[in-house]
Amino acid sequence: MKKLFPAFLFIVLLSCKPNSPKSLSNSPEIDIVQTTQFRDSLLSISDSLMNTLGIKDKCAISHRQILSVKSYVVVSGSYKPDSASAPEVGRYILLTGKHSPSSCELLDKAYLHFVNEKKQLRTPSFSVRMTNGKPTSAEIRLFYLESQFEAIQYQLSIAKDIYCWRGVFGNGHIWGDIHTSRAPAP
Repeated sequence: MKKLFPAFLFIVLLSCKPNSPKSLSNSPEIDIVQTTQFRDSLLSISDSLMNTLGIKDKCAISHRQILSVKSYVVVSGSYKPDSASAPEVGRYILLTGKHSPSSCELLDKAYLHFVNEKKQLRTPSFSVRMTNGKPTSAEIRLFYLESQFEAIQYQLSIAKDIYCWRGVFGNGHIWGDIHTSRAPAP
């Protein structure tokens, strides 16, 4: 049960967004302030658990994470979850690189997922992977609409420097994006 508890907290944290109709409750008794305070206390608890597990403060889920991208790969695939479902097609871009000095030392990759519908978009996430009870790697996951794939691929192809960023602000706002600087003209 100890190994599942931190993962449970991460799932709760990512699903409890203030200003969301699917926040902790749809009842009018729980307002945005209470929801934000609850989410902030969960962030604090999960950060404490991560420190207990031997993950430094820079790897806390509430800390800003920056990946300096060295290479990327476009992955396209299709799968059929079961015999009753229709085949599904998807693609993502895997960014690999090195963490910034202020980020988690384990951060070495980011995934840019592309989804068909706006309702499939998810909150930008940061997670630390555990193997045999020890932290082994960390990753950022960002979600974009499929219609943005060509623009993002072009942005990456002409970039001189690429950074993938994910952060949590004090009010519970979670942000993730890609920063690029264009290579100088020949």
